[in-house]
Amino acid sequence: MITKHFQPCTCACGAPGYVRPVADASIDVSDDDWRFEPVADVKPILPPQREYRVAIHEAAHAVVAHVLGRKIDIITIEGQPHVSYIASSAHRAALAMTAMAADHAERLLLRKHEYRPETADVISTFNSIRQFEFGGCDRCLTALAIVRMHGARTSDAVLLATYRALEAQTINILRTPITASAIRKLAELLMQKGGIDGFEAHQTITAAGVDHGSAAALT
Repeated sequence: MITKHFQPCTCACGAPGYVRPVADASIDVSDDDWRFEPVADVKPILPPQREYRVAIHEAAHAVVAHVLGRKIDIITIEGQPHVSYIASSAHRAALAMTAMAADHAERLLLRKHEYRPETADVISTFNSIRQFEFGGCDRCLTALAIVRMHGARTSDAVLLATYRALEAQTINILRTPITASAIRKLAELLMQKGGIDGFEAHQTITAAGVDHGSAAALT
């Protein structure tokens, strides 16, 4: 087995991730050009076994991105699993829904139950965004997109209402049988190959009966 270099770290909100939390308070969270930098510490470890749960997680990100009209660059479940997207003018609602989709998909498809984070946890993440104490995990990226929709000074009540509305739309997408089937098919392909490019991802999802941008009107 080949030794590879991975970049494990913990998000500022406490979730595991692979990017360094933002430390520069001068960064404008309304700026579409923000970027995260890789963590500085790198550990050489053996590649982990491919996990179906991880494949479902990343496939859900990709399928929801696909139906919302976003373009996928690559998907991998090896090393640090992630989906990369081709830069576009995607609505921030689409960014939030794509980010939150994976945790919901894991529970709906694998555990057969619906999941909604506690209100206190959601608001805590919004506060992390306001204080520039956030990283690149799904939870932070969801909250960041919503804060960028309304502004950091927006009340918790408004941010939470937007979160819950987008959450309901995301769950409805995931509950659609054809969407769930596409996620499973893409996950199976990822289990076989470890990673694929965006062309193959979109081709696989479309072949499963899910058209690109078919839910774009939601955003």
